[in-house]
Amino acid sequence: SRRQRQMCIRDRVNAVAAHEKYGGPMIIIDFGTATTFDVIDSVGNYHGGVIAPGVNLSLEALSKATATLPRVAVEKPNKVIGNNTITAIQSGIFYGYLSMIEGMVERISDEFGGSMKVLATGGLAPLFNEASNIIQYVDQELTTYGLFKIYTANIENIDDGGAALTAYGKIQYTDMTEKEREDISDALKRYCELDTLAMVMIYEHIKSIV
Repeated sequence: SRRQRQMCIRDRVNAVAAHEKYGGPMIIIDFGTATTFDVIDSVGNYHGGVIAPGVNLSLEALSKATATLPRVAVEKPNKVIGNNTITAIQSGIFYGYLSMIEGMVERISDEFGGSMKVLATGGLAPLFNEASNIIQYVDQELTTYGLFKIYTANIENIDDGGAALTAYGKIQYTDMTEKEREDISDALKRYCELDTLAMVMIYEHIKSIV
């Protein structure tokens, strides 16, 4: 689906930015609609990752599936054992996800075979960073920086709509080898994917502040 493609692209964009700014090997935790863990090695190769339901998605599912339970804000409770419904839900969400994050980082590191840097991005990254010492870096501009790096490294210089239209016309009406046509087509696909992701990010940011 389009949403799945956008998430996949975002993972790769984050990997490019993380390696450029912080090196590797690294686990990148992105607190978005899904909570994702992406793994890169010391030279920036992407090794895959883990996808779990996002914090807010879990809260929404809980409140919709159980009519008697209220929707609560995501925040760190003063203690693990809640003394009412709201603090009990907050504890389950916050400390449950914190335990999942810490456990997942340990399991990924063990499977990868060595210590790894850990970077967090996304809206809830600062909240969980304050509660755990496993996160070394918090970078809220990671995806934006990754988009910039990929755009500027585009081998066909397709970095705006005009260039994309010109490239499309070129493969439609110009004689060229199949390799040249394939290279330009691949560059156009990358441009369209990144441009769509950028528009989604801009829309989500504007929606969050209006």
